[in-house]
Amino acid sequence: MMVGPPRIAALCALSVGMLLLATGGPSVTSGSPAAQETFTGSTEPVVAPTPAGLPLGGVLLRDVRIGAHESFDRITFEFDGGLPGYKVQYVEPPIRLDGHVAAIEGSAFIQIVMQQAAAHDLNGAPTFTQNEFKPRLKSIIEAQATGDFEAVLSWALGVSGRLPFRVQTFRGPDRLAIDVGHAVEAQEPAGLPQTGERSPSYSSSWPVGVSLAGMLVLLSGAVALAVAVKRR
Repeated sequence: MMVGPPRIAALCALSVGMLLLATGGPSVTSGSPAAQETFTGSTEPVVAPTPAGLPLGGVLLRDVRIGAHESFDRITFEFDGGLPGYKVQYVEPPIRLDGHVAAIEGSAFIQIVMQQAAAHDLNGAPTFTQNEFKPRLKSIIEAQATGDFEAVLSWALGVSGRLPFRVQTFRGPDRLAIDVGHAVEAQEPAGLPQTGERSPSYSSSWPVGVSLAGMLVLLSGAVALAVAVKRR
């Protein structure tokens, strides 16, 4: 049986339309969140000796900042004149402030003692005046200055638990940073759905316009084939 050009054109249009629809269909992508970066730290004390050659009266505290990161919270002490010696460790309450008990929120407490450091200059003028922060982050709940006497500067952190921490120093400007890791959430057994996990999301592997074009070509081919059959 001979197949005329109109029917051939119609069949080609139908084939192209079906191909466009097939390639433009939705594809399944996982809705699971990305794996959290691993925080490396310890609950053991961290000690660094006082460097030689620091200014008379110690290095001066210029700023204190607290910020949240993906797997930890950080408190940063910024200094003029260099970096002090330090000891960072967990301590048991009560926390002392000028001979009195300091009320600091938290389930555990980290003491930061900095040697040859001060929050005031040799004339007694303060170089940093904010003595308390209450960010209430995942790990760091509160931070409070607890001492500034004879070139020994101390702060205390109230944290959400006895979590691992690490101490880092940076230059330009001189900074001492204490990172407190976030509590690691328990994982569900493999093969079971995670609590609160989102359902798989659907996204098109081709633009929506490709699917629409396929539908139009498919419709045109069907019309052309109907016309060709009717003319026989």
